[in-house]
Amino acid sequence: MRNLFLPALALGVLSSLTTDVNAGVVIDNFNSGFQDISDNTVNGIAVSDTKAIIGSVFGERTLTVEKLGNVPNDPDAVVRGRVSSVSGLNLYSEDAEAFGQLQLLYDDVSGVDITGGTATAFRFLADIDLTAHLFFEVYSAGVAYTASVELQGDANSDLETYFLAFADFKDAALNVANYSVFQNVESLRIYTNDNIESQDLRIDDLTTVTPEPGTMALLALGGVTLVGARMRRRKAEKVTAA
Repeated sequence: MRNLFLPALALGVLSSLTTDVNAGVVIDNFNSGFQDISDNTVNGIAVSDTKAIIGSVFGERTLTVEKLGNVPNDPDAVVRGRVSSVSGLNLYSEDAEAFGQLQLLYDDVSGVDITGGTATAFRFLADIDLTAHLFFEVYSAGVAYTASVELQGDANSDLETYFLAFADFKDAALNVANYSVFQNVESLRIYTNDNIESQDLRIDDLTTVTPEPGTMALLALGGVTLVGARMRRRKAEKVTAA
């Protein structure tokens, strides 16, 4: 079994410049599969929970959290992961001065086509209070391909739109993933790896998309953080499933 928390292999691209996209497939809208787990021990053992999810190309989600430490050492501090069908949001939080890691895992040993025929990027909404990286690992035919985005921290409660292009995924030898990799995904792993204390992170509406040509031209710059007029959406305005 592969290590749950591997170090990053390659950096990707963040773009929050546009909402001009064509839909691919839904990875997770976080409106099903309630989960609430926490870890308050620094013992190298992560806490995980697996639930069936609705409306996804994958049939289930495994949520994992692991507490890595405290400054100062506080045995009662926890790191927590929560998915609520009421809010439709995944929440990862750390008590004051605690730090840890979050992982979302989607897998299907038979292989899943996450392109929907045309998609060329992941798209998701996120809100984070302290700037950090979010890593994506796509596993196909025995090879892991990794890329990351930098989530821009701020004190408000707005969800921002992020894109991560398929073209930014590389294997351990820095070979760029072929498009066929995304047509046969055996697992998709999304995780934090920055060891930032007292972090709060929300993720929503994880899909694959085909950005419009103008956006793709910017994403093709590879390795560049693109900052522009971000689409912000108030959490209170989110329409949730009944």
